[in-house]
Amino acid sequence: MWPTADAAVLLLLCLWYAVSWGVRPLTALAAAAAVHEAGHVLALRLCGARILGIRPEPCGLVLDADLSRLSYAQELLCVLAGPIADLVPALVLARAGWTMTAGACLVLCLYALLPIPPLDGGRALILVCSWLAGPDGERAARRIGGGALVLACAAAVWLVRYSGGSLWLIPAVGCLAVSWAREGA
Repeated sequence: MWPTADAAVLLLLCLWYAVSWGVRPLTALAAAAAVHEAGHVLALRLCGARILGIRPEPCGLVLDADLSRLSYAQELLCVLAGPIADLVPALVLARAGWTMTAGACLVLCLYALLPIPPLDGGRALILVCSWLAGPDGERAARRIGGGALVLACAAAVWLVRYSGGSLWLIPAVGCLAVSWAREGA
């Protein structure tokens, strides 16, 4: 079976990062991603949600689950469980001197918490705003996410210029912009 376009893009990004940084940082990032997804899976199971599968997207992996029986609070817990799961090993590994893996966990945690749909932070913002204001809250959250995306793009361009051409952040922001647009935001 041929891979989807999203899987191919994710694979190309992983290869680009491996060539740019080496295999060791990419392995640390993959470990952080596994911990992140395990946090979501654990929370979903504890809340009684059915996990339907996992699929690749340019921003990473997306866990599909039946959330129809979850309250806003339960869904919010499940969304934030991934970043929280990355934060715990980041702190433990940093104390143990495993700075590369700790850094990968922390970077993934902070990236996932950006208030931009489809990231966990964007989904959390939509849930909180919808909980407080109904459908108008979701529209407001998507506008906030769009503004945060513009700021993230500007920050990435500034960082490339400031660092003298380090392009490591551009693919992440580019994939995020594509994913945000796909969601109909």
